[in-house]
Amino acid sequence: MRNSILFIFITLLLFSCDVYISIPEKKIINKIEVTPPVFFSYVNSTIGTKTVEISTKTDSALIFYTIDGTEPNIHNYYSAGISKVTYVILSDTTINAIAYKNGYYSSVISSKYSTK
Repeated sequence: MRNSILFIFITLLLFSCDVYISIPEKKIINKIEVTPPVFFSYVNSTIGTKTVEISTKTDSALIFYTIDGTEPNIHNYYSAGISKVTYVILSDTTINAIAYKNGYYSSVISSKYSTK
């Protein structure tokens, strides 16, 4: 009997309290990671110039680059291409490049090239 009264008392106590348990909503953001471009250069032996290939591992990402020292973006660029672009070095040049996909940019990568 004593256990029954204790059980009823605890049950009434629990149900009479205003206890709210707040579980935060889990927000899922479909943010993609855009890998920064990488540079690969080689000498064209037939004409004595260097060619630079700029590529990214992010599938179907656009690569934007500048050769005037400014930071590239979708509104400011010398040239652009999908996943891989090439540029022939005709004079000492600094290339700044980014990769872009679905509203996300990679970090800007910069590389200097000489014709010597």
